[in-house]
Parts: sequence; structure tokens; C-alpha cells
Amino acid sequence: QGTLDLLFREHSVIPQSKTSVGIGWRIGTDAQGRRIRHHAGASVGGRAVLLLFPDSGVVVAILSNMLAGFGDSDAQRIGALFLAN
Repeated sequence: QGTLDLLFREHSVIPQSKTSVGIGWRIGTDAQGRRIRHHAGASVGGRAVLLLFPDSGVVVAILSNMLAGFGDSDAQRIGALFLAN
């Protein structure tokens, strides 16, 4: 559990500064205030988004073998289909 806490805890080199970034993960909430964690990236010929709703256990992964225009907001909309409001 300690390693996960470290990954998903907000880090900053400036004390008291908000970054919304853990170790490799963006940290935030969706429009309904549910906690989310996500990581996304692209490379030549590919795109990926991995989004977690840690309180419900819902995970959304979107992958493409081309440079597609999807992002974390698209993953949030897909995840919301599996969550109770």
C-alpha cells in the first residue's frame, strides 16, 4: 500500500505548491467530484490513455495504433457509464 500511496500522492519541489501530479500520474477529480488518476501519452503511430476511478475500481484504457485525438476527458465519459452518480 505504501508504494501506491507514493505514486498517487501529489508531489512538488516547492513546499505548499499544488501540482496535481504524482509520480507519473495526473491527480484530480471529474466534473462530479469523483477522484481520478490518469496517465496518457503518444508516440509516432500511437496514442494511449489509462484512467482510474480509485474509489469505485473502474479502470478505462484507450489505445490506438495511430495518432488519434482522444484524451482523458473521453476516458472519463466512458468510465462514467459504469459509475453510479
